[in-house]
Amino acid sequence: MFNDKLIVFTDGKYKRLRDVAISPLTHSLHYGSGVFDGIRAHKTIDGKTAVFRLYDYVDRFMKSTKKIGLDIEMSRDEVAEAIKKVIRKNNFSSAYIRLMAFFDHSSLGISTENNKTRFFVAAWQWDKYLPDGLNVGISDFRRISEKSTFVESKFSGHYINSLLASTRAKNDGFDDALILDGEEFVAEGSVANIFFIKGKKITTPKKGKIFPGLTRDSIMKIVKSMGFEVEEKNITEEEISKFDESFFTGTAAQVAPISKITLSDKSKIEFNSEESKKISDEFDRVVKGENKKFINWLEFI
Repeated sequence: MFNDKLIVFTDGKYKRLRDVAISPLTHSLHYGSGVFDGIRAHKTIDGKTAVFRLYDYVDRFMKSTKKIGLDIEMSRDEVAEAIKKVIRKNNFSSAYIRLMAFFDHSSLGISTENNKTRFFVAAWQWDKYLPDGLNVGISDFRRISEKSTFVESKFSGHYINSLLASTRAKNDGFDDALILDGEEFVAEGSVANIFFIKGKKITTPKKGKIFPGLTRDSIMKIVKSMGFEVEEKNITEEEISKFDESFFTGTAAQVAPISKITLSDKSKIEFNSEESKKISDEFDRVVKGENKKFINWLEFI
C-alpha cells in the first residue's frame, strides 16, 4: 500500500514517509487520543483532479480536534492547501487522503496538559474498501454510546469497536458486521453508514447514535435528486426483512450494495441491488464531475 517514495505533510514540513519519526511512547498510541479523517480525490471526466467536499471534511476534522483539545495551529485554508500539495507532490490523479492529529510523547499520564499536538496529511491510491454484493452479519458487539463520547467525531480510540466487530464478522464468514446501538436499533457497519430501499423510499438510521458521515449526507441529497424519498428513523432488526435493498456508504467504502444480512437469530435476508447500483453509478458521476448539479462539491487541484 505504501512505498518509500511517498511524500507526507507532517508538523509543517513535507517529508518522505520513511523519514517521519513517532515515539512508541506517543500519548495517542497508548490512549487512542487522536483525531483522523478520510477524504477522497478523483480524476474527473475532463482529466483534472478534484477533492470531494474538501472543506466540509476539513471543517469536521477541525471541530473534532477542538473537542479533544488538540491544537494544530493551522487555519482551514492552510489544512486544505496541505492536502492539495500532498496530492500534487505525489503526482496522484486520484487518491485516498488521511488527516491525523495526535498528542506527542511529552507525557504519558491520561491528562494531555503537557503534550504537544502533532499533525500529518498522507495520501495514497486505494480502491473501494468494500466490494459490492456484501454478505453482512449482525454483530454481537454494540455501537459505542453517545452518552460516553462524541459519536460524531472520528476519535481514533472509537475504532476499536469497529475493529472488534469487523474481525469477528470475518472470522464468522461475513464480509462485514452490522452493528446495533445500545437500544437494539440498527446503527451502522463497522466503518460505514447503512441505507435500506423499499420502492422509491430510502430509509437510514437517524443521527444521534451513529457517525453522521459526509458520504451519507451526500447520498441523501443525490437520491432526492433521483426521485427518492428519504426517511431518517430508528430501525429495528425485525424491520430489515421489509426492505428490498440495502447498501453501505462511507469515504473509503463509497457505495457498496449488500446482498445478504444474517440476523441475530441466524435467519438470512437476501436483497437485490438494482436501485443500489444505480445510486452507486450516480455517486460515481458526481465525484467525477459528470453531474453538474453537484459540481460545487468538487475542489479542483
